[in-house]
Amino acid sequence: MTPPALEGADLAKDFGGLRVLHHVGFRVDEGRGTPGMVLHDPLAVAAALDPTLVGWEATRLEIGPDGETRRVAGPANCRVARTVEVARFLAVFLERLCPAS
Repeated sequence: MTPPALEGADLAKDFGGLRVLHHVGFRVDEGRGTPGMVLHDPLAVAAALDPTLVGWEATRLEIGPDGETRRVAGPANCRVARTVEVARFLAVFLERLCPAS
């Protein structure tokens, strides 16, 4: 989530909204070097509630001896989210966090 993604959202009217503004303003997506924050946990919950928010890929994962997760050959034993409907997710997330009054 980046500050531009929040444009038009009236988040300063309640505590939850103020927390979103505070955290987004002070986080950096280190992988891209851009301001914003990655929302892994809220996205995981949203995908569990509405699996159509993400595009899934069936794959086989194995846990290595040091606890690392890696793909291996063989029949799929899980699915991994590969794409996200970002605009739809953010709309749902912000509406739940800071409902319009």
